[in-house]
Amino acid sequence: MASPTEARRRVVFAVAVAILVFGFLAIRVLGDRGDAPEGGVAQPAVSDTGPLTGGRDGTADAAIEASRSFLRAYLNFQVGILNAGDRTAIRNTALPGLREQLLGVPARANPAAGSARERIQEMSEISVGLEGGEPALRIGWVVAGVGGKRVLTVTLLRRASGWRVAEVGS
Repeated sequence: MASPTEARRRVVFAVAVAILVFGFLAIRVLGDRGDAPEGGVAQPAVSDTGPLTGGRDGTADAAIEASRSFLRAYLNFQVGILNAGDRTAIRNTALPGLREQLLGVPARANPAAGSARERIQEMSEISVGLEGGEPALRIGWVVAGVGGKRVLTVTLLRRASGWRVAEVGS
């Protein structure tokens, strides 16, 4: 049986290979359109505000770390515990629409429910796909709490500022 470190390396390697294959296929299917529009002037990159937790290099490790950081804060948000660190994690890892949705509303439950909050157990799956025509990573996380275990899927999109969480769901 492989150690947790070896298993994580295998997952990261598989993600890297999947990204390379996906990129190659996307270029073959869509063709290389270049960065410049018809007028010949390149458009500036769209950038979200705030640093990306876990690095800005676009690697699978950065995506996994952004996903994990966001999910920790999100699980606290669900039970009404949203401290300054959680707010910062959401600000630094979520796309603007999701960020505003979560930070713009009061927490969902009573902070006394904190003992019932779920915790991240392990990464269960990772897949590469398209979301609105853009490459996306979907990372499944097993979370456990008083009600048992469930899998939450975090969808990340690549931006100039790094991997950003676009949505979270069951």
